[in-house]
Amino acid sequence: MLILLSALFLLFFIWWLCRTGPDDLQADDADACDNRAPDDLQPDNADAYNNRAFAKAKLGEYEAAIADYDQVVRLKPNDFDGYYRRALAKAELGEYAAAVADYDQVIRLKPNDIDGYYRLAYYERGLAKAELGEYVAANADWETAWELAHKFVDINLMDKIKRAKRNIEQQLR
Repeated sequence: MLILLSALFLLFFIWWLCRTGPDDLQADDADACDNRAPDDLQPDNADAYNNRAFAKAKLGEYEAAIADYDQVVRLKPNDFDGYYRRALAKAELGEYAAAVADYDQVIRLKPNDIDGYYRLAYYERGLAKAELGEYVAANADWETAWELAHKFVDINLMDKIKRAKRNIEQQLR
């Protein structure tokens, strides 16, 4: 029974990631999203690109994820999520300056912090700036993230900030 439920969940998850609607999606097709051309993804459907990019990033295929996130941003230029996730992928590839530019967009587009993107963008931008050697700017971002985390009682983020600062202090010794 558990195996059947797991298989059904996997099938649903692949369908949800692709979100294209065709009925030919097979549960054993692990590359179901990968084998579809952008035209099959509905070229004006930002959600389809976003879902495929998310799957690519989870698989560690960051270049492909960035290409799809580029489409998300093109189709929805005010979508902070596309910028945020693209920035994460760029940071994974060591493209820290480009990641900082995307985090800047998230901060500009998402000034209210109900769901946490704003404070996470400050934290992640601080990490990228630290990788670029911009330690003062990184610390300023982490201080802003700390204030927002404190305001929203985000203890997990506060712990991450503490660890990041500690890591930088140890590297600079």
